[in-house]
Amino acid sequence: MKLVPLAAAACVVLLVAHASAATAPARTLRLTGPVKELAADDGRVAFVFRNSAPRCTSSRVAVWQPSTRSLAPIGVSPCSEILSTGAGIFSVALAGTRVAYVQFAGGNIRELELRSTTVAQRAPATVASASFGLDETSGTYIGRVAGDGSLLAFDWWNVCPACAGVARPQPDRSAVFRVASTGDACPSAGLGSLRRCAVLRAGFGTLRLLSVAGGSVALLQPDGSVAVANTAGTTSATIPFAAGELRAARLDTDGQTLAALVASGGKNLLRLADGKSATVRAPGRTPLHAQLEPDGLYYSYSRGARSSRIAFLPFSAVLAKLG
Repeated sequence: MKLVPLAAAACVVLLVAHASAATAPARTLRLTGPVKELAADDGRVAFVFRNSAPRCTSSRVAVWQPSTRSLAPIGVSPCSEILSTGAGIFSVALAGTRVAYVQFAGGNIRELELRSTTVAQRAPATVASASFGLDETSGTYIGRVAGDGSLLAFDWWNVCPACAGVARPQPDRSAVFRVASTGDACPSAGLGSLRRCAVLRAGFGTLRLLSVAGGSVALLQPDGSVAVANTAGTTSATIPFAAGELRAARLDTDGQTLAALVASGGKNLLRLADGKSATVRAPGRTPLHAQLEPDGLYYSYSRGARSSRIAFLPFSAVLAKLG
């Protein structure tokens, strides 16, 4: 396992907002709402964006394929205004042509559903569900979903402050699941689930999914270290980090290189493996979202409160920026 502080296997691309006019990539998708998240795989990019209409603010998921300029609407949340504590979508993943995302809604009880479908089917089904009390913070949670190729995974955990005791001061249970064509029952909070889950890792304490790539998963373990495991849950490498040191981590496409962003003295340290970097100046505002794939760089930027763009820069253009 190779550890590269905030680096891709061959190069690093830094993405920044730039207020002045700049030449945008030829392949650009215009949207009428802000992009909240994106995930790219196999020549496509899935994204979550917020759509505002009179008396209805909703979150939507769609998949864009720059090579064909095709746009596939996938899912939409209920209007946020009709529920006392809102509704929406967070965390999106793309694994080949399969899309997955987490939809939330509810009142005092927040309900979470992991929804998934293919680009061709466009009929999302609930794979797993969870629910927790907003006042009590106790209950079950679904956090991150990530995909690459045929591998789609998500994390789940249970919070039970009342269950703590002398024998078990940290009673919370956590698990990371792989979504398969067939399997055991997925976690359910009575909102629906499928028998398509396989446990990659489970136990007590904080276990979170960081990244998926090249048939491997990167997991944040209770002691702060990162474990890289295969689809059977067998660990191939463990990378030590102090508790709270790791800000973010992502596996490169080979599944053997971990790009890590760490904190030191309250500042982010950006170190490049080969000393090379390039800057893509997005002709818009923050927040920015980006993912570097073998075919190129997918990124988003805002043009205003109700206007955003998703752009694609071919990998040849990325390499050209590196000189």
